[in-house]
Amino acid sequence: MARRGLWYAAPVGFSKDPRFVKVGARTWPLFFAGEDYCWQYLTDGFIPYDVVPTLVPQWSRKCFYDAAARFVDAAIWELLAQGERGFKSLEYLKHNVLAVVRRQKLEAQSEAMRRKRGGERRPAAKLLSRREQEAGGGDQAAAGGLT
Repeated sequence: MARRGLWYAAPVGFSKDPRFVKVGARTWPLFFAGEDYCWQYLTDGFIPYDVVPTLVPQWSRKCFYDAAARFVDAAIWELLAQGERGFKSLEYLKHNVLAVVRRQKLEAQSEAMRRKRGGERRPAAKLLSRREQEAGGGDQAAAGGLT
């Protein structure tokens, strides 16, 4: 069975939005990487200042902060007060649910799966390296009942 990936909602028509046209298409990878960061870590649009340079690995530090400054100038991101040290995506909550709602949904799904399994948690499977498999580790794992 193919694994379904997570997704988040991007602003429909963003490429025609005058703010995104103003910042330029070369900055868009940072925008989407920032939105992805917010979705993955349930930050409701907050992007810590120190995280920005890690979002697009191919970019230099100067490129990040130049693009971030363009986002602030175009009212796509907001530079937060000194104490918070980061940026707030002004688009994120327009197109995504609050983190508390996502956590509740994830917990409900997890609880439903536990009930379906009879209250048991699935044991963590041991992942074997190729060398361990070639040495017969896979047979030992199967004999031990790991699933």
